[in-house]
Amino acid sequence: DGMGVHTRSEKVMKSRTGVMEFLLTNHPLDCPVCDKAGECELQDYNYEYGPGTSNFKEEKRVFEEATTKKLSDFVTLNMNRCVHCERCVRFTDDVTKTNDLVMLNRGWHKELSATTEEGLTNDYQGCLTDFCPVGALTWNDFRFKKRSWFLDRKASICDGCSKNCNIEAHSDADVVYRYIPKFNEMVNGHWMCDSGRNLFQ
Repeated sequence: DGMGVHTRSEKVMKSRTGVMEFLLTNHPLDCPVCDKAGECELQDYNYEYGPGTSNFKEEKRVFEEATTKKLSDFVTLNMNRCVHCERCVRFTDDVTKTNDLVMLNRGWHKELSATTEEGLTNDYQGCLTDFCPVGALTWNDFRFKKRSWFLDRKASICDGCSKNCNIEAHSDADVVYRYIPKFNEMVNGHWMCDSGRNLFQ
């Protein structure tokens, strides 16, 4: 009781700047062509806390064969953007319980991979692309279609089944480009299935 927590002190800001510098050590500067631009948590945090310069002098880690690796018909992985947060791995372990994804190796060689040759098999693959914070996982149908800041966002209901998941319909000039889930703790939580996500087509 009575404890005071300072979140904007000089020490805290310096620490956050250091963490951001580590996260950006291997992350490519491809924001102009990344589908996550405008919705990227790494961009937001770097704008608020990031260093103006970097002390990193070495070459960035590059996965030559993994820039556009298909994990399924719905999802593409660009491993060079991955910051190893492992949200996707925890999602397939704890939410879908399909254990579709795993991080292989350690350190410099750490790499996201599907656990089977079939790749992703769960029915909630689009959710992976929603909460991936850096655009390492992208939804194939939306890739290179539209920048997020051009989209008009309208709350709606998915009519794919009787569950009636809460969603947002994203459109521009009366053309719908995607559906994403809208949080409702009593109905669908944070998620929506892939069949519902594709209904607008």
